[in-house]
Amino acid sequence: MSKFEDLVPPGTDAIWRELRALRQEVAELRSARSTEATSVSAGMFTVDKDGGFRVLDRDNGNLCFYAGLGYDKTTGESIDQTTVFWERNDGSRWLGVDWWPTTGEQVGTWRDRDHHALIQDDRLGEGFDRPWLPIYGTHQFEGVATEGTVFQYRSLPVTAITTEQTLWEARIPLVSHPRLDMFGTWGSSTGSSNVTYRLEVGTDTVGTWSTTGTELRSDRGSGGTGVEGGFDMSAWLWFVDVRVRLLVTATGTGNAACEVLSAYMRGTPPP
Repeated sequence: MSKFEDLVPPGTDAIWRELRALRQEVAELRSARSTEATSVSAGMFTVDKDGGFRVLDRDNGNLCFYAGLGYDKTTGESIDQTTVFWERNDGSRWLGVDWWPTTGEQVGTWRDRDHHALIQDDRLGEGFDRPWLPIYGTHQFEGVATEGTVFQYRSLPVTAITTEQTLWEARIPLVSHPRLDMFGTWGSSTGSSNVTYRLEVGTDTVGTWSTTGTELRSDRGSGGTGVEGGFDMSAWLWFVDVRVRLLVTATGTGNAACEVLSAYMRGTPPP
């Protein structure tokens, strides 16, 4: 039986060489469908468009690493965002580049086994979002109490704060988050007064809030009772030994509540 090259008419050597090269390339492509070891000595390996790359566990086939088009782990729906993540052998995602669900910004996240964010950068790219870190400060006044009386919060006579006074002060060793939130008790504890609180970070006033008349409330200074809020201190990101002060002034009668229950650094809340 004649070989294929024997059947090629004379003078067609170039055509034969091209056909032989094409057959070799096809054979290489077929063998490349599955490989045990591959190395790229120059250039780079590229997955384009909606492609992806994944690594599976050798024993049970569970997903270990994925890079490609994002998808919602709960619903399985594809999301038009590139994502990279690693998973534990129980299927929980522990590290990756995710997206903020409501606004779509990419964030790097380290998660626990229940998918809670342990460490996460801010969605706007300014410092950390999680974990929220406490700011430890002290009240800058001495309260006067009647013997045998238990008070739920500190207060000051309005007559002592008709001019602005420092109520509370702290130092942040390193400003690592873009927002500051403060929870406390504000307003008129006795009598009727208009009380204004001013929050200062470094040399900047980052927020103020007020109460009027007999109003008394315990909440975040920004006025929100949920997780929304927070005062913008991003101008002080990565500064060290930054002073934080809460100042108070009031008019009227009676006493004004002056109790800071907590202060902490946090990330930018969603809109």
